[in-house]
Amino acid sequence: GSSGSSGISTEEAAPDGPPMDVTLQPVTSQSIQVTWKAPKKELQNGVIRGYQIGYRENSPGSNGQYSIVEMKATGDSEVYTLDNLKKFAQYGVVVQAFNRAGTGPSSSEINATTLESGPSSG
Repeated sequence: GSSGSSGISTEEAAPDGPPMDVTLQPVTSQSIQVTWKAPKKELQNGVIRGYQIGYRENSPGSNGQYSIVEMKATGDSEVYTLDNLKKFAQYGVVVQAFNRAGTGPSSSEINATTLESGPSSG
């Protein structure tokens, strides 16, 4: 029997790079819009199927655990709105890309504070 193969594997691997240009934009007192771009082409290791967005409240009383939401990839530039957040609270957000093989590294955490509640215009 033959065993072992010394050739380079062509199996897909999880992405080697995090999503780029992650930015947060508070929209209301309870929602934050997250935008980012796909990882660099050479770091994707296959087709990016979607993203996991992790967010957590950064207040002293919070447990520091990320809540994870998942979305399908739509293209090179992605937008996701986190809602049902607490008013005037700071949140930290990270984004990870995943392909068929697994999930890649997360972007560095960035923070945004939801808006103070006020009269809604419109």
